[in-house]
Amino acid sequence: MSFALKNVNVDVNAAQEGISTNGKLGDRSVGVKANVNATLPEGWSAKLTVTDKTARDLAKNVSVNPAGASLQINNGDRVRLNYNLEKQRATVRVAHKANVANKDVHCSAEYRQGDNHEVDLEASHDLDDNTNITLNYGVHNQELVASMRYKLDNSTVTPEINIATQHWKVELAHKISNQDSLEATLEKGDDPRLAYIRNQDGVELRLEAPVRSDIAARASIRVQRTFEL
Repeated sequence: MSFALKNVNVDVNAAQEGISTNGKLGDRSVGVKANVNATLPEGWSAKLTVTDKTARDLAKNVSVNPAGASLQINNGDRVRLNYNLEKQRATVRVAHKANVANKDVHCSAEYRQGDNHEVDLEASHDLDDNTNITLNYGVHNQELVASMRYKLDNSTVTPEINIATQHWKVELAHKISNQDSLEATLEKGDDPRLAYIRNQDGVELRLEAPVRSDIAARASIRVQRTFEL
C-alpha cells in the first residue's frame, strides 16, 4: 500500500527572553523551533518537531535521538502518540465520548513513560454552550484537579484548583479583534503574567511578561509563521 503526504505545512517560531530598558533584545540567545505537520490517510496526522538544539546536535554527531526533537502521531482527538527522540520516552493518550445519565462526557486516559510511569484520567462535560467542567485524576500521585471554562462574548475565564495541594490558577483571555487578543494568568505562589497576541497574514506575534518590577528583563517575544508545502 502506498500513499502521499497531504497538506504538509511547517510552523517556524523564534522566541527571545529578556528585553533591556532601552528596547533592545536581552543577552539570552534566540531559540528557534520548527514543526513539520502532515495529513495522513484514514484521519491520521503526524508532526515532527525540531529545534536549533537539534541542528547543533546533529552537526556534531548524527544520531537517532537528537536533542530537542519529537515525533507526534494523532488520529483526530481520539488517539495521540508522542515520542521524545532525545529522552526516548513516549506519551500515549486515548479519548472517548461516553453517555453517562443521558449526559455526554468526554473521557481520556494518558500514560507518560518515565521514572514514575505517570497516568492521568480525565472527564469533562459541557454544561451548556458556554460552560465546561473538567476533572483530572493523577493515578500516580493521587491528586484531583478540578477546572471550569466559562465563555462570555469575547472573553473566557478558566479557574483551576488542585484539591490535594490547594494550588490554584486562573486564566483569562479576551479577544479584542480578529487579529488581537489579551491573556492573563494568576497562579498561587507566582507572579501574574500578561500576554498580547496578534495574528495577521499567517504570522503570530506573542509578547508575554510577568507583572513585576523587572518586567522588561523577564519578558519574552515569540514570532511564528506557517509555511504550506
